[in-house]
Amino acid sequence: MTRRQQRKTTATAKLGNLDLLLLALRAELGSDWGCYKELIEGAAAAKASGENVSAWVEQTEPLVRSTASQFAHQGVLFLLGIKMGSEGEMSFPI
Repeated sequence: MTRRQQRKTTATAKLGNLDLLLLALRAELGSDWGCYKELIEGAAAAKASGENVSAWVEQTEPLVRSTASQFAHQGVLFLLGIKMGSEGEMSFPI
């Protein structure tokens, strides 16, 4: 694929809801973005293999301090299918 074709593809690509939330978090978290990204990827992998994701998600909590980043973080968890149970445990929607 030529450079011109690559530029055209990325310029016309539409962002999904998850992409938009992750972009907002990246801007909000700054240098903590890399750590957050690794933790969310770990949570997604744990969910895919049927493991408990609570430890992964708990580690992301200190990174999302502002109201905007907390809101975006909750959206990311929702879109990944991870939800908080009534007792603070992580569960998956059925």
